[in-house]
Amino acid sequence: MQLLETTIEPRSWQNLSGPGSIMEFDSDEYRVLCIRQTQPIHQKIQELLAAIRKARRKNGEDFIHPITVRLEETPAARREAAIRRALDRMVTIAAENRPLETLLREVATQMGVPLFLDRATLADEGVAIDEPVTIPELKVSARSALKLILKAPQLVAIVRHEVLFITTMARAGELDEPQVYDVFDFVRRFRDNNGFLHYDTQSLINTIDCTIEPDAWDINGPSPDWSFRSADICVLVIPQTQPIHEKIATLLEELKRTTSK
Repeated sequence: MQLLETTIEPRSWQNLSGPGSIMEFDSDEYRVLCIRQTQPIHQKIQELLAAIRKARRKNGEDFIHPITVRLEETPAARREAAIRRALDRMVTIAAENRPLETLLREVATQMGVPLFLDRATLADEGVAIDEPVTIPELKVSARSALKLILKAPQLVAIVRHEVLFITTMARAGELDEPQVYDVFDFVRRFRDNNGFLHYDTQSLINTIDCTIEPDAWDINGPSPDWSFRSADICVLVIPQTQPIHEKIATLLEELKRTTSK
């Protein structure tokens, strides 16, 4: 309950004067959550719970779970997954005073993905989409190409609504979304004096919010507990922007490789 209230639209819940509420109901056979929320938020809750279930370990499985838990069961989710994979595709860029929009469309074409320019936000913040760009000829990943092209005008490319979405850094910073990270394989475990098993997720959370864009976290006092733990699940559910989620995933992958040696 606490995890849902702190990671999915926190200001929409009663504890922050919002209309949403959540209550646990127990019976002899069932344990359920009764939630009052808007339909879009119910959809986000369903997706988050499904992602957490996906991280569950099953008896006899021997494969290594990826750090980032993504749901790809729906056509829309599969299309967004394809765009994320296309960001690692090699592209060729070269520009001598060419319009920014033209260059972005060329990269999207080489990636084979749909492009959407957030023109309303760009206009509000005074960004000219026809600004001339000069870049020497390079063959790099689409991810790197976009960062080079978008650095000067302070824009960013994110995967949103099944398209490669180009917007300002300020606008992207407003688009928080919870992401599930599976840390079962490398988080430190210990047993207390009563023999109960515990997972040291808090030190991992402290590491993340102290090393990844420290100014991007709305934290006063101790770091929040973004973890969910059970006998066969140990995940972090972190609400952040896509650019910061990329950095978190990289850090956790490095920690996993280091601790598994």
